[in-house]
Formats: sequence, structure tokens, C-alpha cells
Amino acid sequence: MAAQDKQGQPIAILNNWLLSTNLYHDLSPEQIWALTHFCTHEFPQHVIAFRSVSAKLHPAMYEGMRKAGYLMVPSRCIYLFHPDWPALGGWRVRNMLKRDQRMLENSGYRVIPHEELHEALVERIIDLYNALYLDKYSHQNPQFTHDFIRLALKKRTLTLLGLEKDGQLDGILGYFERNGVMKTPLFGYDTMLPKEAGLYRMMSSLLVQEARKKELLLHQSAGVGAFKADRGAVGEVEYTAVYVKHLPLSRRIVWRVLSGILLRFGVPLIQQYQL
Repeated sequence: MAAQDKQGQPIAILNNWLLSTNLYHDLSPEQIWALTHFCTHEFPQHVIAFRSVSAKLHPAMYEGMRKAGYLMVPSRCIYLFHPDWPALGGWRVRNMLKRDQRMLENSGYRVIPHEELHEALVERIIDLYNALYLDKYSHQNPQFTHDFIRLALKKRTLTLLGLEKDGQLDGILGYFERNGVMKTPLFGYDTMLPKEAGLYRMMSSLLVQEARKKELLLHQSAGVGAFKADRGAVGEVEYTAVYVKHLPLSRRIVWRVLSGILLRFGVPLIQQYQL
């Protein structure tokens, strides 16, 4: 995908799914070199970039990019959860997860599997997502269309799960899997219900149960770090890897300075206050 950076300069983003997080197959150093060579030839005026790069998730790819000359620009702190990790986190973590699961079991909500979600619920699904990610947070978040949700229901490009009570859909999530990792780009609930209803806790518990059932690592994205850490998630710095060696010096300097400042000052702050 070709776009522009904040200075209005062209940037080519590889493996861009137009979601908040991109997942990867492991790329070998040879594949990274080949991709970089191809892109610098096809896009000689563009910054070449990979978003959502994590040393913990993609160690070989991360090192391969560094050796190929990519600059690592810290972007955010993400949280990762694996079903095996709570066993290492002690009684407190295991107890927290059990409490969330009991809340869901005793709530009166019914988990609606993908197969029972139908086209008549598309509008409600979009409303629940928009209420959380657009209205509460930012309209810069991905905005899903009715056609996209219909396609996800039909082709299972996302696996959707809902929470329903008294005939009303109050929560929805949709995840996909790649290379042993699951990610939930679609997540929403009725924000008009009181916080005491615990919808966020129950939806999070539902995700953990799915990760356990499928033995997948759950990518929990950024935000609500204390909540996720209390439930066994591990914080990790995520980067945008950028390649600028083929560009004029003036453009290379901008990215080198940005990367240097964030690595020297931004990452220690993240490690101190979020990890």
C-alpha cells in the first residue's frame, strides 16, 4: 500500500491489512532482502515500511530487518497472552481469569457462535463496534462497512462471537489467525450499559477461552495495560520497520533522528510505566 508520511513524503507499507495490527508469516532474511530489493526498484522515492513488527512475535524477521538496514521506530506497547503463561503468573493471575469466567457463566448472557450470527444483525454489529472504537476512542480507527461484515459472516474471514441476553446482542468480537497468533480487529459492546455489567471483562474472558481452546497466542493490542497484565498478558514494544537507504540524505536523516529519539527516550518510558 502506498501512502504518505507526516511530512507528505511517499511511503510504501508492505503487508498492510488496513487494520490496527498486521500479522505475519515468519520472513527469512533472504525473503526480506528480496522484498526490499524489489520495492526499492519499484518505489525508488518511497520509504519502505513494515508495521506491527515485534521482536517477541517475529524474532527471526526482526533480526533480518535490522541486518538488512531497517530502522526500528517504536510505535506502541502491545500486550500478548498465551494460554500457558498464567501457570507461570501465580495464584493471582489464575484467580483473576477464573473470576472473569465465572462472571460470564453467571451473567445470563448466551455466547452466540459464528454460525448463529446472521445478516439481520449486521447493523447491530457495526453499531457496537462504532460505539466503542469510533465514538469512545477515535474516528481514525478502522471503519467497517456493512458489506465487509456480511462477507466476514459468509466467508468467515473473521470468526465472530456474540453475547446475547433477552434477545438483544450486547457484545461482539471477530478474530482471525495467522502463524499461531490470533488478533481481534472487531470488538465492541453496548457502552450505554453500566460498567458494573462487566461486558468488557466478559468479552475478554471469551477471547481467552478461544485462545485456550485453539492453543493460540492472543495479540491483545495496546491499551488497558494494567487490566491485561493482571490477567497474565506480557507487554512488548511494537515497531514500524522503515528502510530509507535508497533515499536522499535529507529524508534519511529525518527517520534516523526519529528512530534514535524514540529508542533512547520513548522505549525506556514505556518500559517504566507500561511494561
